[in-house]
Amino acid sequence: MARIKVGDKIRDLKLPTIDGKTFDISQHEGKNIFISWLRFSGCPFCHLRVNELTNAEDKYGKDFANVAIFSCNVDALKKTATKHGNNIIIAADEDRKYFDKYEMPRSLARVSLGILISPLRMMRAVFKGYAAPSFNGAFNAVPVDVMINKKGIVEKVKYSAHTTDHIPVSEVIEFSNA
Repeated sequence: MARIKVGDKIRDLKLPTIDGKTFDISQHEGKNIFISWLRFSGCPFCHLRVNELTNAEDKYGKDFANVAIFSCNVDALKKTATKHGNNIIIAADEDRKYFDKYEMPRSLARVSLGILISPLRMMRAVFKGYAAPSFNGAFNAVPVDVMINKKGIVEKVKYSAHTTDHIPVSEVIEFSNA
């Protein structure tokens, strides 16, 4: 396969979640789905992003699935993702099956850029307790955000320029209510 593009349909996506279940995209047909492809199990930026997404959950539409997929082992992720509540699906792509299938980028330069230009964001993540000493997974992974509409079609995709570059939460809220 290749990078995810607007107009694509993602039918094959099935991963273990931190609550012991399995995320299967086919079980969310008819919903707007927002997927954040994130980095390693203890990534402070990633967990801060999940926190921001869950803080907006009271604004999301009823037919909406919010999914965070980390490039790591599910057991390592269980130890670092306990503060996010139950209204976001947190899954692990342990073998990078889907990260590789959809050509999720890896770039130490882009990771370094995110760290360099976002020191305040890093401090906020640390103060919120998201500086877990777990480096299980892909340290050099670069985040990707994907919006899949109720018809199962990719409506928007953002391959991030660096580790803190995401679709704004306000846009996720708007999408969830469409």
